[in-house]
Order: sequence, then C-alpha cells, then structure tokens
Amino acid sequence: MGIIEVLAGSAASALFQRLSPRPSDRVAVTVVGHPPFGRLPNYFLPGVRHPGELRGSERAVRANPYEPEYIDWVARGKGAPCGTTHFTMTVQCVSTANVALVGGRVVTDRLEPVSGVAVRHQSGGPIHGFRLSVDLDSGAIECVPAENHPGAASPVPLEFQIEPHTTEKFDVYAFAGENAVSWHMELRFVVDGKLVTKKVLQPSGERFTTFPMDYDHSVGTFYPSATGWIEATS
Repeated sequence: MGIIEVLAGSAASALFQRLSPRPSDRVAVTVVGHPPFGRLPNYFLPGVRHPGELRGSERAVRANPYEPEYIDWVARGKGAPCGTTHFTMTVQCVSTANVALVGGRVVTDRLEPVSGVAVRHQSGGPIHGFRLSVDLDSGAIECVPAENHPGAASPVPLEFQIEPHTTEKFDVYAFAGENAVSWHMELRFVVDGKLVTKKVLQPSGERFTTFPMDYDHSVGTFYPSATGWIEATS
C-alpha cells in the first residue's frame, strides 16, 4: 500500500472517529417539570420579611398554586421548594448502543444561612408511581417501584438496562430534613463497555436548591386567604 493510501485511510479513520457518537452522547438524561420544581406548593422566598414585598404578590395570593402564574411568581422571587423537590427524569438510549444504568449518587453543598419567609398551602396526598427517593441529609438514593398499595413496595437496586430508542421515566423526590442545600445527582452508566457519568441538573444548567420545611432562619410562614397573606402563628 502506498503512502497516499495510508494517509487517506488514516484521515478517513480520524473523520469516522469524530463523526461517531461518544459513549456519553448515546445516553440522554432529561429533567421534565416547571422550576423551581416543588411537589407541593410550599416555597422559601429569600431576602424578604413578607410575601407582599415581591412584585405580583396581589395576584399570586389569589392564584392556583399549581398553575404557572403562581410558580412563575415564586421563580421570579428566587424561591426554592420547602421540604421536597420533585421532578420527572427521563433516561433514553439514543442509538443502538448497549446501555445500562448501574447506579447513582447525590452531591450536596450546605447553604450559608439566609433570611426569608415561607409560603405554604394546605395540600397533601400520597406519592404514587415509580420513583427515586433522595435523602439530601444522608445522600442516600432509594429506587422504589410502582406499587398498588402506597408504602408497601420495597426499594430495588438502581440498575436498569436501557433498550435502544426507548425511554425510562423516573419521578424524583428529594427531601431536605435539617439543612438548606444546593445539589445535583450523578448517574452512572455502562455504554458499550465504557463507564459514563451523567449529571442531573436543572434545564438551565443550574443545580437544585431545597430548604427544610421548618427552616431555622425563616422569619415567618404565610398562607393565602381571601383577604391577602396571613402569617401563621406558632
């Protein structure tokens, strides 16, 4: 084989390698939901002593707390969920690669104390469906399958074969017990025999923030009413 053929073959091989998807590109992890990603409409608003200090509070107090108008008001006020952060996460194999989800971990950073208020609504109800339960105090992740009787299912290993061109859906519930934290998840995959780690972040690329339900540095808790925001009494 002549030098021209060798060079041509090398160039073609290099071009093929550049065009071939990297192992990390063969897995897509997508966060679905509306930031700031609260399961229940309980949020911490930093830097204020009353919700009325935030622009749009007059409309927010009358709004449905699950609708975009209210959630957008919280987001504009830099609010973050109290108690639980919730979002739906999808995992896709975007090629014909052999992809397996083999584990994950949570990376947390404790936030410095910040003053603010909590806004809450009377709401509740059980959690249904397949989920990842994340303890932000200990960093533990439990994978719990769908259950016919809520509370009856036992955790299973976070290990899944992701079939080509299919999507696995997980509901993620992250619970803050003692500290306000900034955090993200890291999922470990094996893609065609190579270990790949994917970060789970907000669609903006930012980490998640979760405050405890009863945050020590909150200066007040407020509920909506027909006459405006009502401060809770201890």
